[in-house]
Amino acid sequence: MLPGISLFSRLDASEIASITQLLIERRYEAGEMLFWEGDPCAGMFLIVQGTVKIFRTSQSGRELVIGLESAPSSVAELPLFDWGPYPASVRGVGDVVTYFVNKDDFYRVCRGQEHDNARCLAWSSNGRRKRSWLSVWNREGKYEPSPEPGLNGY
Repeated sequence: MLPGISLFSRLDASEIASITQLLIERRYEAGEMLFWEGDPCAGMFLIVQGTVKIFRTSQSGRELVIGLESAPSSVAELPLFDWGPYPASVRGVGDVVTYFVNKDDFYRVCRGQEHDNARCLAWSSNGRRKRSWLSVWNREGKYEPSPEPGLNGY
């Protein structure tokens, strides 16, 4: 399953085995929330069956859909790598099966395998860039140029 998810596509067999030991199966019914925007990050979710909707909520209460993710894919890897809260909410479109990866367990695997440290650092850097990219959209879904040079083109 993990090799089918792009986040893990370049891992070797021993790395896949290390991550596989961390997986906790979770099932969600249609419409059930996986997590809410702003919640502290507990870990990431690997979507193994079904589709989820990723959205933010405007100050007026309107849902702003960021996208849909269908199996096999991952959600919530961003806060796992930049240590921030969940930047958006995620809800099952239909029934969904996930494998949850607890962030503390994931960090322990990264620290415990010397060859993974560089990969974890690269993922972390990518996460910070993605969060910066998300910050250019305000609560009403309108584009706001970033005050930092170079972030608007990402």
